[in-house]
Amino acid sequence: MAPTKPRIPPLPEAQLSDPHRQRIATFLPAGARPGNSFRTLLNVPDLVDRTMMFYNYVTQGSSLPPRIRELLMLRTAWLHGSDVIWRERVPSARKAGLTNDDMRTIAQGPNAAGWDAFEANLLRMADQLFRNSFVNDSVYTAMAARYNTCNVMDAALTVADVASLALLYNSLGVQPDDVPVPDEGDQDGE
Repeated sequence: MAPTKPRIPPLPEAQLSDPHRQRIATFLPAGARPGNSFRTLLNVPDLVDRTMMFYNYVTQGSSLPPRIRELLMLRTAWLHGSDVIWRERVPSARKAGLTNDDMRTIAQGPNAAGWDAFEANLLRMADQLFRNSFVNDSVYTAMAARYNTCNVMDAALTVADVASLALLYNSLGVQPDDVPVPDEGDQDGE
């Protein structure tokens, strides 16, 4: 069972030094407040440098369209039981056009009704990486038929990076920030 309180507490605001603040300015969008996951990483500043550089590539700079990135990230967070990452990604997923119905369907997986064949295949890739640490030929062939080498690699790296962070956050007992949960009737996420 996942810890219900932090094993390593997030660094409190009062303990943020200039080097901590520099990392916040470097790796978070201007004016963004660091959440529990980032403030936990700040306990080891060198870890922030190495982790966030790649995470920012995966979340902002990869060759994948935003919707696809968010599908892969949310599915991976769901599979790893990372409420922290799920809640952190919801605002970005909404900006990428995902609705509450989409997010519920992500949790249901690739065999849920409503997916187009390619998106279902991407979710299947995340599931196979979670369960087997590889994807079968059928999933890979379907991806490679539509994606170039960079896209295929970015899709796998997205799952791998989110899985790595989920395992770390789960181990450290990082708790989710308070994020408003949409009303059940709010189907469009507005």
